Amino acid sequence: MKKLFFSVICIFSLSFNVFAKEIALTQEEVQAIEMKIKNKLKDPDSAKFRHNNLIVKDGKSGNLYCGLVNAKNSYGGYTGYSPFMAYLFLNKYGKKVALIIGNIDSKSTSEEVTIKMCNEYGYFL
Repeated sequence: MKKLFFSVICIFSLSFNVFAKEIALTQEEVQAIEMKIKNKLKDPDSAKFRHNNLIVKDGKSGNLYCGLVNAKNSYGGYTGYSPFMAYLFLNKYGKKVALIIGNIDSKSTSEEVTIKMCNEYGYFL
């Protein structure tokens, strides 16, 4: 699983241009991201998000997006904000969808990789 995660990260990082602009997320993008993130949480109703602007480098194929989420763990306490990466793109029906990359768990190797990749892309979490 880790090899797949790192392979996906490498593919995304190699495919981006150096020219970028920032735009606000649309409501459709926010909903697509939050729905996918909540599906990975133990208590989806407790999710609190910190969203950033979307950095657009290649609008043709999709865009990498990074943000933060805080949610309750199985003990009922909030765990602190954890970074996440999502790849936003249009599906074959023209609807904006999100693919979540990696795990959403604090204090893990994937969190360190997520922060590093997001920083390299231009997101500072």
